[in-house]
Parts: sequence; structure tokens; C-alpha cells
Amino acid sequence: MIEAKDAVIAAAKYFTDITGHTGGVIVEEIELSDDEKYWLVTLGFKEREELMYAEKKAYKLFEVDAYTGEVRSMKIRAV
Repeated sequence: MIEAKDAVIAAAKYFTDITGHTGGVIVEEIELSDDEKYWLVTLGFKEREELMYAEKKAYKLFEVDAYTGEVRSMKIRAV
């Protein structure tokens, strides 16, 4: 099984590769699923609103395979 920090690294790399967002990404939550198959990693980042030129915080939830480190999903995480 991979460690929590490796799941975070995998999620952050995936996020950067997919979105091109390179700065200000922080770990908000991490937990092992009840069946211990996945690490659930929530990353927070600043998102710019085009019309108002203001920044707001957004979140993504990643499901990372606890054995291979492969990111299985990336979803919007509502708070």
C-alpha cells in the first residue's frame, strides 16, 4: 500500500498535468476509504473569476488507488 503523502503527490501531479494550474495548491483533506482501496485526497486552490478579477477558493476531490498510486477520478468538491 502507498503512503498518504504519495497519494497527495499523485493527486497534485495529476491536477497540474490536466489543468495546467501550477501554483497555490494545498492539501485540505486526506483519508483512506473504508474498504482501504483508495486514498481520498482533497486539494484546494485559488480560482480566478474572469468578470470580477477576484480570486475564490475551489476544491477538487481525487480518488487514488491505495496500491498502485493511480488517480482513478477527479471531481468537484463542494463545501
